[in-house]
Amino acid sequence: MTGDANTGHKSTRFNNMMVLMRLMRLMRILRLAKLVKSVPPLLRLVEGMVAALSGVGWVLLLTVILLYSIGIVATRLIGHRLAFPPDANIPDEMVFPFKSVPQSTFTLFRIMNGASSDEESDAVDSIMQDMPLIKIGFIFFMIVSSWLVLSVVTAVVSENMISMHQEEARIASLHEDLTHHKEQLKDLFGCMDENGDGMVVKAEVEEFLADPGNAKVTAERCRVPVRDVLYVLRTICEDDRPIQLSHFIELLVTVGEPVTERSMMKLEAKIKGVLRSTRTCRQPHA
Repeated sequence: MTGDANTGHKSTRFNNMMVLMRLMRLMRILRLAKLVKSVPPLLRLVEGMVAALSGVGWVLLLTVILLYSIGIVATRLIGHRLAFPPDANIPDEMVFPFKSVPQSTFTLFRIMNGASSDEESDAVDSIMQDMPLIKIGFIFFMIVSSWLVLSVVTAVVSENMISMHQEEARIASLHEDLTHHKEQLKDLFGCMDENGDGMVVKAEVEEFLADPGNAKVTAERCRVPVRDVLYVLRTICEDDRPIQLSHFIELLVTVGEPVTERSMMKLEAKIKGVLRSTRTCRQPHA
């Protein structure tokens, strides 16, 4: 008996291991995710569907409430025979799909999706033959449940996909505009870099901006007044030491942007860095 029990236990463990190995093999289907990532249109479609899940969830909740509400009405009118004359001989097969609220809700769900069984279809046809006015209620139910709900779901998914596409296009446009703006500024101030080492001198920039024609072109390309350009120049160059042209251009690109929380955080981080460097310089003297 003990030997049979041990054999049965080992057989169970072996079967469990085989099931686990089969499940691990099924995990290889996740490799299809690489295919989704490699095809940009397919990836955008999946991202749009994921982004629309929250909106679709509310639509599903509305659908459940709608089915449950109509299921209560159908149960009272059909399942409890309140819609039929008192002396009418109604067979149980006719009202069975609407006998209770859960059953009525499930029957309406199957009707909404066109997946009703033969018994349910025969019961609904018999109800409509005996009570022609019930057809109006079913027409209203089909319009609201099938046409309206499906249209709302389609609209939610489409709106999210369009919004994501517009956001991607806006980011790409901003990146392209930023790159073009930097190239314009590099061409404008690059003539001062005679040595080709990427450095410019403060006096050369001031002399360049002293010319009215150069000042006008600079204001147009920098998209800020010339006084702001001079302010940036004198901020990063307090003496006559050369300044890095790329750093100067980066500051000119962002100087015209409005003050945001992100810019304030950057400024705070720079101030903290300066204070930290100052404390480090003072420690040996202390």
